[in-house]
Amino acid sequence: MTVLYATSWEAGSIAWYTAQSPALWSGNASISSTVANLHRNAASQGGNYSAVQDDNWSCAAGTVVAGTARWLHFWMKPGAGGGTLNTQLARAGVLQLQVRFLSNGKIELYRGATLLVPTGAARFNPWVAHWVAIEATCLDAGGVLNVYVDNVLVASFAGDTKAHATLTNWDQWGWGSPWGSGLVNQNYIVDDVIVTDVTTGKVTEKMAYPILANGDSAPLLLTPSTGVTHFSLIDEIPLSDADYNSTGTTLFEDFYTWTVPPTAASILTVLFNARASNDAGLTQGQIGVRNVVTTVYQPLVTLAVFPLFTDTTYILDTDPDTGLAWTNAGLATVRAGYRFAA
Repeated sequence: MTVLYATSWEAGSIAWYTAQSPALWSGNASISSTVANLHRNAASQGGNYSAVQDDNWSCAAGTVVAGTARWLHFWMKPGAGGGTLNTQLARAGVLQLQVRFLSNGKIELYRGATLLVPTGAARFNPWVAHWVAIEATCLDAGGVLNVYVDNVLVASFAGDTKAHATLTNWDQWGWGSPWGSGLVNQNYIVDDVIVTDVTTGKVTEKMAYPILANGDSAPLLLTPSTGVTHFSLIDEIPLSDADYNSTGTTLFEDFYTWTVPPTAASILTVLFNARASNDAGLTQGQIGVRNVVTTVYQPLVTLAVFPLFTDTTYILDTDPDTGLAWTNAGLATVRAGYRFAA
């Protein structure tokens, strides 16, 4: 199982996503807590934030590896009064495919600006939330574009799906018209974005749940900017740069305990997020995750020089101790933190 990228906007601040490597989101979306019911279950469990789409909200080229990415998933829901949502897939900044969800419940499929599948009959209820899965390969021949709404195939095309003059497949995506030839979003919300490879394939409805630092663990080598406890300086949502833990010594690190989410039938993946800056001559950093025995680290990330920040996500599909999919028990004992390096 491989999750190539995921986000649920739970940082609660647009600044996280516009500074995050490699995604580097840009455009006109906003992060809102007023629409959190989009991704909560009947017990009011789930995330706290969603992305409200205006137009041209997209991630950078290379966010996922072209040819590896196969499926794009997300929740979508219109705001009051209905709306339209245009999803675009691109390669190296060039539009490849479009899926237009129209306010009348109809769907259009495009290769670049060329209509492949016209609207036809209404294919989804435009007034409620839906789980969307888009399967896409961008090839001159034998390409596919399949659209599922709530696990039902509602639109499909096979054949020439490559608009780029030379490059196949896609390595970025967005909503609205970030790469031109598109439809401006109107009053739509998206959440819980997941990109998977061909092996993992289509995943059914998923709900993100935020977990927060709730205690100090070991090692605990960084220096708090204020107070005694370390975890209390990095446990806020929305994120804040007002307080922090820091060091000028290479390979110093902090690890923390985390809140336990509600019991889930299955756990697809766990995202560990960190925001860090080079303010003491240490140019690199990395997220570390430890369960009972095994500690793993993301590859070292080059840090922006303060007052700029580098925001990164470490995606782990498996428990470091077992090498198998996460369980509720395994997630309950996890420790995670951050290490600086020269």
